[in-house]
Amino acid sequence: ANLVVSEAVITRLQVTPKSSSVPSGTNGQFSATAFFSDGNSHVVTTQALWQSDNTNSVKVNANGAQAGLATAFEPGTAEVSASYKGKMASAVVIVSAAELVEIQITPILFNTFLGDEVTYTAIGLYSNNDSLVITDFVSWRSSEPNVANFKTVNSKASPVLSLIHI
Repeated sequence: ANLVVSEAVITRLQVTPKSSSVPSGTNGQFSATAFFSDGNSHVVTTQALWQSDNTNSVKVNANGAQAGLATAFEPGTAEVSASYKGKMASAVVIVSAAELVEIQITPILFNTFLGDEVTYTAIGLYSNNDSLVITDFVSWRSSEPNVANFKTVNSKASPVLSLIHI
């Protein structure tokens, strides 16, 4: 009996989200997934090369650790594409002129104990009635840092609050 081993090849590339409508001034992360002939798939976001066909509306980090991170600027439409090992996929982004009118934080109230941690989420509400999770793009600060303070991750406050004193 003969055993033939062949390397799986990429059959297609997929970008997610496939389409989005976002307010100007916001950021969003795209993801690229490669699908292979053997049925496997792998996220290749940081290995792909990214570009936007309308950099006045959307700029995207081309490669590296923040590859696929897009920033919306002027209202308009842009196609954001990723290419990886000869395959290409894209997504459509519609940028609106909506303005941030409110930030909602959850959870609002909670019962906890010394040493516990609570993870918060920030949701931006916009003038066009869109809402967007903006947790990673806001600054976090406790009004009582001697009682509870936000953890620091990569020199930036994270949305994880630690109860340090009662």
